[in-house]
Amino acid sequence: MVRPAAEWNMQTQYGTQPPKIKSRQLNRNDELLAFRKKRYLDYKTSESKRTGPGEKGKAVILEGEEKALGEKLYKKEAFNIIASDKISLQRSVPDVRDPGCKNIKYPKELPTASVIIIFHNEAWSPLLRTAHSVVNRSPPEYLYEVILLDDFSDR
Repeated sequence: MVRPAAEWNMQTQYGTQPPKIKSRQLNRNDELLAFRKKRYLDYKTSESKRTGPGEKGKAVILEGEEKALGEKLYKKEAFNIIASDKISLQRSVPDVRDPGCKNIKYPKELPTASVIIIFHNEAWSPLLRTAHSVVNRSPPEYLYEVILLDDFSDR
């Protein structure tokens, strides 16, 4: 049975008791995990204060030669690489989730996740920004690893 997001919770999904989930043993030392937690908290604290091209999902406006070059390269990349290169790897993005999804309460004990990003002939700025976004926005205790997999790029 599919429920609207506002009605979903662990109890309706799994009955009266949520499933017991064992976290994968982290193969990291405490110092690295402490570093990741500090980085995560620093990013969360600074995210709302960030300004610059592309911050909070705002458009990047190009003018003159940059605009012409961006339009020319758009034919090759299928997006504006000039504008993309102006956006910080640490950029902030708005939370566009449905309001009902923001209110879902999850158990504190969740398994870790491996994130696999497969790419083919991808421009570097969006690929690196994606990897940074995964690391910056994922609570360190749940992110086991990020794997970038090049699917036979030829350029």
